[in-house]
Amino acid sequence: MRGAGLEYSDVREYQAGDDPRTIEWNITARSDRPYVRESLPDRGLDAWLLVDITRAASSGGWRSSSPRSSGSC
Repeated sequence: MRGAGLEYSDVREYQAGDDPRTIEWNITARSDRPYVRESLPDRGLDAWLLVDITRAASSGGWRSSSPRSSGSC
């Protein structure tokens, strides 16, 4: 699968309709035909953040069910 990503994949000859911004000028200068860069597509990766609060909740460290007195009148 090829796309407009940032990771370099290959070089091929320019074809009608190719984006001129992808022309590989170094290779084109050394040959008699224009060449374009191909890149691997950027992939959207899912990230998961799991927080285990079972120990904190059961020990009272997270929330306390007993009312606290403020000590001030």
